[in-house]
Amino acid sequence: YHPVIRGSSPLFMMLILFGSIICFLTNFTWLPNLVTNATCKLRFWFAGMGFIMMFGSLFAKSWRILKLYSNDTVQVIVIKDSMVFLVVLGLAGVQCILLIFWSVFGKSVATKLVVYDQSKNNMFCSSGELYDIFLWLILAYDCLVMSYGVYLSIKLRKITYKAYNESKAIGFSMYNIIL
Repeated sequence: YHPVIRGSSPLFMMLILFGSIICFLTNFTWLPNLVTNATCKLRFWFAGMGFIMMFGSLFAKSWRILKLYSNDTVQVIVIKDSMVFLVVLGLAGVQCILLIFWSVFGKSVATKLVVYDQSKNNMFCSSGELYDIFLWLILAYDCLVMSYGVYLSIKLRKITYKAYNESKAIGFSMYNIIL
């Protein structure tokens, strides 16, 4: 491989792309004519797992760069892709556990909204009592991950080797998510 390709960590770039595709698929679960019990749950599964795949991979890559280039000792540090992948897997595992609890206890189901004119009946997703609590837990976890991304971005600014300095890209991507 060319050094630029190797340096960009192709495995994690593919995970970022995969996460983006999953997030894009979330749009189809919001179509009004596709509201079912499954799509009510898939909305947040696609959004949550896609988000964590995108940003988890980006932040895990950045964590490796920070560890490698902020080392003050002369000792050589080797951080393999498998270790970085375990970090992404851990982040996705926590998200998955939260989504499982949300799916089981949140009780998001498709419900028919009946109006006087039968041609205007619509389906929508209704939720149980614990739905909001788990939704806030998931959002809090995602905000925690984003906060760590801000920390990494600030630390990466000082990396002297500009080819691996992704702080501007991280900042730009977080800015777009927040908007």
